[in-house]
Amino acid sequence: MLLLAATADPSTSEALWALAQALADVRAAGAALDDAAGDLFVLSRDTEWRSDGVTALCDALGDLTTRTRVAAADAGVHEARIMSVMS
Repeated sequence: MLLLAATADPSTSEALWALAQALADVRAAGAALDDAAGDLFVLSRDTEWRSDGVTALCDALGDLTTRTRVAAADAGVHEARIMSVMS
């Protein structure tokens, strides 16, 4: 949807609706990613890790937390790009 809106005249009502919808979707995705990153961080820190297998899980959760935070930051970049097209 965003690609179609980017090639259209952003002042048309269809393009503005598409951009507004894309903005809402990106904001929702960013919020979900922020929530997930927080939950993953708490999960990886609030549990006692004792065995090698569980330590590996903790490391994987830490990696997933980092990648989730990066994805949330990317959503912020996309939000800014959409806002710049809309203005």
